[in-house]
Amino acid sequence: MSSSSSGVGFVEIALFVAGPASGIFVYQSIQSKYRNRKARYMPERDVARAVTDMVQSRVDLLKLFEPPKMDDEEVRTILSSVVIANPEAKQLGAEFSVRYPTKSGSRTDVQMLLLVPRAQVTPAEVGSAEIYTIDVTGEVLKEGQLWEKYRYRFDLPGDFKGDALPIVIDRMLRPAEYTSRIKVIDANTGAEVVVEKELKVPEVFLPEVAEATLTPRPGRHDIDEHDERERPALRAV
Repeated sequence: MSSSSSGVGFVEIALFVAGPASGIFVYQSIQSKYRNRKARYMPERDVARAVTDMVQSRVDLLKLFEPPKMDDEEVRTILSSVVIANPEAKQLGAEFSVRYPTKSGSRTDVQMLLLVPRAQVTPAEVGSAEIYTIDVTGEVLKEGQLWEKYRYRFDLPGDFKGDALPIVIDRMLRPAEYTSRIKVIDANTGAEVVVEKELKVPEVFLPEVAEATLTPRPGRHDIDEHDERERPALRAV
């Protein structure tokens, strides 16, 4: 009974002594491994670094959706003109005239007429009929900057009796000074002409009675006063 009691006491003493000793040993091994205090393991620093890297990755990802930077000078050069003449194309003749017959709201109807000699345009055969096909590309510049552009195709019957093919283009513009550039192309032969004219669009005043009873032309839509520009109305006669 006495020997059993003394054995238990020895184990208890051994565990008591080994406990602090093992703790001191582990502590000293950690100290020897991380002698530099700045290099010691710091959870808060590692977490902060991980959060920073995650945020930076998200910022870099958003950069993928950013549009590329453009040179303003190059943009102005590109947008300065969309009507470019082809020096190798055969030249057409064209007479240009403009008038300002009416207005809609605060905008003036700029009616431009182009007369293209019929003899210079080659008709295309479609079945048993002939058709004159003319492509029109136009632009309006204001203070040297592109204001608006348009492109249309006109098909006129081959049995047209006039000496010139008339093309009428209506633009609704506010009173100001503009530059009109129109390129007319014979779609069958590629012959073309570029007509450039300065426009001084006046403000048109209509009598109240005439303005109230003015019937809009077919194909023309009412203008929203809040819109800066209106869809053009073209007609060939």
